[in-house]
Amino acid sequence: MEESHASDINISQSKCAFGIDTNMQNDLENIYLKKIEKIFEIDLNKSPIGKFTALLPELKPLFFHIFYLINVVTKLTNKLFPSTRKYFEQQAAVWLIEQLDKIIEMRSENSKKRLDLLQLMLDAATQNKAATLDLQQNDRESIVPKKLTYTEVKINVFLFMLAGYETTSTSLAYSTYILAQHPEVQEKLRSETQRYLENNEKDGNQPDYDIVSNMEYMDLFIKEVLRMYPIGIAATNRQCEKDTEVCGHKIAKGCIIQPDVYSIHYDSDLWGPEDVYSFVPERHLVKHRHPMAYMPFGCGPRNCVGMRFALMEMKILLTKLLKEYKIIKTTTLESNFNIEEIASIIAPKEIWVKLEKL
Repeated sequence: MEESHASDINISQSKCAFGIDTNMQNDLENIYLKKIEKIFEIDLNKSPIGKFTALLPELKPLFFHIFYLINVVTKLTNKLFPSTRKYFEQQAAVWLIEQLDKIIEMRSENSKKRLDLLQLMLDAATQNKAATLDLQQNDRESIVPKKLTYTEVKINVFLFMLAGYETTSTSLAYSTYILAQHPEVQEKLRSETQRYLENNEKDGNQPDYDIVSNMEYMDLFIKEVLRMYPIGIAATNRQCEKDTEVCGHKIAKGCIIQPDVYSIHYDSDLWGPEDVYSFVPERHLVKHRHPMAYMPFGCGPRNCVGMRFALMEMKILLTKLLKEYKIIKTTTLESNFNIEEIASIIAPKEIWVKLEKL
């Protein structure tokens, strides 16, 4: 019998995002992994600048330009005086974006195309800024840009890397917590995975896209985990572009709106008649629930770009885990759970489970 700290699970997404195998799972000293860790070490919501810009959002562009200028000076200083690198380290986010610049330039010049997210965006991008239509303030709804700029490509790949680093591993940690707490759910899920794996003999019964996509109970299980434990609730923020009224409530232009995802996900009118505080995957079989009742990935045209990828990661990992191990509750599972806000996500402090080899 072995014991595992579930929150340590991390899945590398760089190869699928932009075609580079960083080997993050096996190399704990990987430079990309270290830089992403540094980004998540900073909780902007608790920093003085983060609190200040929350009160005065208009100052965010000013702080961004100051941040950028500091990094330009740091990079120039390190280049002229290499000995200063140990004292003035380039910001992790800036370093990652610069690497993406190099990758995009390399891929743009290479005639051989790869099948990944970056290539799909590059195919839809243009280096000609004039080809991207400017959205006029009075005609935002009728004008739609037909091309991405290379800056938009770069930022989207950057966000894809960051958004999947902590959120997916945290969702998997919550999943192991639920499986340890509900052995009947675990057995039902294991039975489904074994049935599908036995019916698909190719690749040594290893789960692939086609197999996990057809697992109905697995899909219901993950949906219920994300209903009870939404991760990146701050990412649902939206800014109102014009004065409007919703259900009798007036919303002024420029107002920043953040839906209370927890209140929505635990609304008994939306998620009853079963107890909303009980884990019931079958509640997601209801077909005609309000489209805004479920928001772990946001909603509408600006929902999470990596939603399908994250769900596929979770399904494949859980399938492989349940094939080999039984997840057992430990005496410290509840006492160490303690959900807290870390940077921009809601995560448990620790989740300890036992893995028993089948």
